[in-house]
Amino acid sequence: MEGQNEIPSEMDTNDAAMLLDKITAEPEPKKGPAKDPATGKFVKQKPDEPKEEESEEEAEEPAEEVEEEPTEEEKAEEKRKLKVKLDGMEQDVDEEEVVKGYLRQSDYTRKTQELAEQRKRFEAEEVAALREEREYYKQNVERLMSVLTELDPDREPDWAAEADRLPPDEFSAKYKAYKSRQDAKAKLQAEHARMRELEEQETTRERATRLAKEMEALELAIPEMKDAEKGKVLREDLTAYAKSLGFSDDDIGNIEDHRALVILNESRLWRESQKRRPTVEAKVEKAIAGLKPAGAPAKPKAKETELLRTKLKSGGSVDDAAALLDKLMG
Repeated sequence: MEGQNEIPSEMDTNDAAMLLDKITAEPEPKKGPAKDPATGKFVKQKPDEPKEEESEEEAEEPAEEVEEEPTEEEKAEEKRKLKVKLDGMEQDVDEEEVVKGYLRQSDYTRKTQELAEQRKRFEAEEVAALREEREYYKQNVERLMSVLTELDPDREPDWAAEADRLPPDEFSAKYKAYKSRQDAKAKLQAEHARMRELEEQETTRERATRLAKEMEALELAIPEMKDAEKGKVLREDLTAYAKSLGFSDDDIGNIEDHRALVILNESRLWRESQKRRPTVEAKVEKAIAGLKPAGAPAKPKAKETELLRTKLKSGGSVDDAAALLDKLMG
């Protein structure tokens, strides 16, 4: 049969015995799925677990560290938002950006303050030294102009008469010297004019800076000056009041110290309160006369009432009148 072991034509006794054992040997049964004796169904078998055989090198290798993913709380903290008002609108901005912006602003403020301090030192030291040097230079220019004016009077010589009187060489030398001095004098005059113009420009800048500071101080002392409409009305009132006291337009225009304007405004307010005083006193007296006792009201203290009356009559304010009313109606 096909598939059977073929028998060789020639063999000895040993070969025949080995062949016989090989033919008669039972093949190993193949393992199939096991059946459950109760149900007769096949039972699923677990696969054979591989033998845990590790080499020494594998055993020595450390286990890889697994990075843990951030939790939801950690993610929320990383993306924390803060409400910031930008251009009048509230916006949510990362906390980190807010901190960076604050640091940038702090650094800008610090540098601005340092620059202001440097500018003050420069104005106090360098500008003062520059002014002294400029003044010395200006004085030298004026001295040279005075010397040249003494050498050459205002009247120019009669060159025709000088030509007849002097030899040609002397006349030519005298004429050249005169013209050279006149040129130098013209240059000195131009330089002197330039120095005066620089001084005037510097004076104008200093005055503008001083007026800006005085205006800032005035707005702090009288807040109404910051408002365009209220400030305009207040300036008109101050001008009218100053003129009523005898100030001229030039006098008012030359006021640069904010303290003078503050005093002028306080004087104006006091004068207006004095004008209103008779009206207030009349109202107080009318209110007192019209008071009628109802039941048994608590009587005000006579001494305090008398003091308030005396204070009001001797130049009290509207607040004093209100206090007297409260005391009487108490």
